[in-house]
Amino acid sequence: VVSGGIPVVGWSQVKPNLWEAPVPASLNLSDIGQRMQLFRGDARLTLARSDGLKYVHAEATNVTFSNDDIRADYYDFHSVHLVMYESWTASFHRLTSVNASTHTAQLASHYNAQWANQAAGSRYYVENAREHFDAPNEFYIDAPRRVVMLLLAPNDTPAAGAPIVLAGPTALLRLADTSRVSFSAITFEHTAAESAGVLAGADSQSADHLTTAAVHVGAGSSFVTADNCTFRHTGGYAFWADAGATHCNVTRCAAYDLGAGGVRLGAGHKATAMSTDHVVSDSTLADGGHVWQQGAGVLAQNIARVKISHNHIHH
Repeated sequence: VVSGGIPVVGWSQVKPNLWEAPVPASLNLSDIGQRMQLFRGDARLTLARSDGLKYVHAEATNVTFSNDDIRADYYDFHSVHLVMYESWTASFHRLTSVNASTHTAQLASHYNAQWANQAAGSRYYVENAREHFDAPNEFYIDAPRRVVMLLLAPNDTPAAGAPIVLAGPTALLRLADTSRVSFSAITFEHTAAESAGVLAGADSQSADHLTTAAVHVGAGSSFVTADNCTFRHTGGYAFWADAGATHCNVTRCAAYDLGAGGVRLGAGHKATAMSTDHVVSDSTLADGGHVWQQGAGVLAQNIARVKISHNHIHH
């Protein structure tokens, strides 16, 4: 097992069902991507969030909301973000200000509002707000106090289940200008989300704004094979053969509980080289989109001579 997990220990009960532990020293709290996921064994816990909401009107830089759906007095205001649905993406937006009297929230990143109030259905929710930390198996990282907060069901305790871990790195393995390497029967798990995407909004289709993956095969690499491997609990894609990589194989693998998607081949319109001669076969790619909801089971861009066959892609 190759893991980027950082164990969270030293839990204490502060009130019924509410537990707290110090943030591990190695966690970088200025990196919001390291604060968005918490895992308990094979379960992904839920970052504190509101119920689903509908806005009244949205433009590129602001949202008009109903009632008190968005607050002007959030604890740790600049860590709160809105997750707003577009036609085929879900984008992140931090707040710069909220006017409670006019029910208007100003956004720190640009919202693609050309479909606002149409196909997107005016849907959004508030995430990473302590004010919405209110349901069992939700967590919240209180950055000013440097503690991890966790709500559990009655009679449950952190010690009763599997280890609780955060994720530190965004990638576990990077290869560049590397040839003829194979991996077999290895589990890669626990990678953080990329902060830059959250801060910039991250509205690209299929999450192709991401710059790395749990296993990232870069330009100049060839004949890299992952066979009978497992990828799980990621903040982005599981395996990526980037632009300029050739002859990479993903066979008989399982990828699940993914921040974005399963396998990525090639790169987008800014790619400087094609990615060619890959095989993705006989694998299960499942349960994705936990951070970047637009992630794809397999994303292939600027590729040639690629075989994608006999895979079970679901959820």
